[in-house]
Amino acid sequence: MKTVFKICIFFFPTWIVLAYITGILSFGSILSSQNVNQPELKEKGEIIVAMGFGINTDKKGRNLSGISNDSLLNWIAANTLPQRIIAQEGIILAKKSENCSQAAQHLSIVPFDRMHEHNSKYVNTFWAARLALKKISEVYNQKNPEIVVVAHQHQLKRAVLNLKRIAKTDKRWKEYKFIVPEIHQIPYDKHSNHIQTRHKGLYLLVETLISRPRDFLSFIFLKFGILLAAIGIILFSIYLVFRINHLRHGRLIKSRDENNMLALFILSNSGIWLFAVSIFFIMNRFGILNWQFTVLAGAATGLITGKRSMIFWNHTGSYEKKPALGEPIGAMGAGCFSLFMNVVFGAFLGWLL
Repeated sequence: MKTVFKICIFFFPTWIVLAYITGILSFGSILSSQNVNQPELKEKGEIIVAMGFGINTDKKGRNLSGISNDSLLNWIAANTLPQRIIAQEGIILAKKSENCSQAAQHLSIVPFDRMHEHNSKYVNTFWAARLALKKISEVYNQKNPEIVVVAHQHQLKRAVLNLKRIAKTDKRWKEYKFIVPEIHQIPYDKHSNHIQTRHKGLYLLVETLISRPRDFLSFIFLKFGILLAAIGIILFSIYLVFRINHLRHGRLIKSRDENNMLALFILSNSGIWLFAVSIFFIMNRFGILNWQFTVLAGAATGLITGKRSMIFWNHTGSYEKKPALGEPIGAMGAGCFSLFMNVVFGAFLGWLL
């Protein structure tokens, strides 16, 4: 049992759980002292980064802004005087909404730039923040601009933190100044295509348990993706070297080597996960992944690691001619459970990416 507890700290899903907890806790009291009063906003902020909140579709399949994005555009028009607006599709569509006719007229001379193209690939807040910074560096020539971040009040804190974290990864963005306004009473849209943006309770649940820790992990893999991929290859290779050495000798080198083999095998599976997720993030960074691919690739990674686990649980007993977990049924049960959980975990991880 002690061996199990010792090796579990190296198991990749355990790392993910710990990182998730850290991601949730990392949003404690962030930004509380950085808000500015509304009257000051018209004297600050050369650029606005406007995060959309859901999007609607009419009966003909055309995209519509929806009440949430309409409210955000009306807020921008009433409280700011920007030189440029970098916005997601929902905010841009709001310019054509009947609810925003005055706001659209007020902002008619302000250039709007799409943060990113809107297509079947869902872009979460983390990647939108990175694309927003990239867009600013492309279209705005002045150095170190003041940027007002506009988003739904329950998304704002995470959006700003993502922008601040990502800005530190590129020398072009390190001196950008982010202004956090007080935004209230932006409604939820019960007709939104994005289910989580329809109701406050559901959104806050997703925000706390999925979005915040996901963005925390995304930053880690964005910053250290290549290094983590290399570590994954090393972890995978150590087990192979040990296994080949064992097969060459035809017997256990020491009586405790079966425990060592188990620990190295779990590290090896962790290495596969680490390599796969790092590659997913590196590919996502260059915009060549879509949601369906990451789900299927994650499930495939889970299938590989789960199948390896299933085989391992049912064959390690041959080292000393006894079942790996004491009983053949116990070994088979552990193997099947590991296979199932790895596939589920992989698909879930792919969905989060």
